Amino acid sequence: MWNRDGLRTPRELSALSRTFALPPIRQEEQRTRECGVCLDEKPIADFGECFSAVCKHDRRQICTGCVCKAVQSAIGDGFATDVHCPELNCNASFDFDTIQRLLVDFNTSSDRPKTAVKALGHRLAMGYVDKMKNFVWCANGCGSGCQLVDGEGPMFTCLNCERKTCAHHRIKWHSGLTCAQYDRKLINDSEEQQNQKWLRDNAKKGPACHSFIQKNDGCDHMTCSHCKYEFCWVCFADFKPIQDYGNHNHVRHCIYYA
Repeated sequence: MWNRDGLRTPRELSALSRTFALPPIRQEEQRTRECGVCLDEKPIADFGECFSAVCKHDRRQICTGCVCKAVQSAIGDGFATDVHCPELNCNASFDFDTIQRLLVDFNTSSDRPKTAVKALGHRLAMGYVDKMKNFVWCANGCGSGCQLVDGEGPMFTCLNCERKTCAHHRIKWHSGLTCAQYDRKLINDSEEQQNQKWLRDNAKKGPACHSFIQKNDGCDHMTCSHCKYEFCWVCFADFKPIQDYGNHNHVRHCIYYA
């Protein structure tokens, strides 16, 4: 409808614009995402669930393949028992079931992850056993152990190999010695070893009676305090021929030989 001047009214123009309005432009949903580790564009499906309920990140930035590699690397050294989420600023601990799912369920092309998971399970079990009160491994290397009852003596016989272990020292049983006597023996043996080392470093065995002799100062004409034998400290030659016939009676390599 036109007004007198041949123009449409504002109401008519508004109705007309609604009639020919274009539909809103729909933004295409994101189908890929760049992995924060390998930097490859991966399908969104590769950035699905958080693997641990205690993870702190809202959405994953590392693809499943890189998470699996990070976990396998963490336990691959044969010593680690603690594995954490590799996402930035997360560091949540993965439990054993999560690690097993990552390495076994998401990797069916190789048996190496299964071996790694089995080794991790063994380490976790050993760690749990080691923390048990009064648990002692057999010191004879059979791989078994025993949880002692409070008040039991320090010696126990392994049910597997039937050999004895000292639970106090965690060694093979020291037959004929109590634990206190064994401790004293260790101290005495240690002192003896230190004495022998000092003698080797600071003294020599006399050529006649083989007693240890220490040279404090003075010349190299030595007299053994035990047997009174006289000799050269450098070459151990008998000093009487040297005194009687000259320095050519030193050993040829001696600094006094002439």
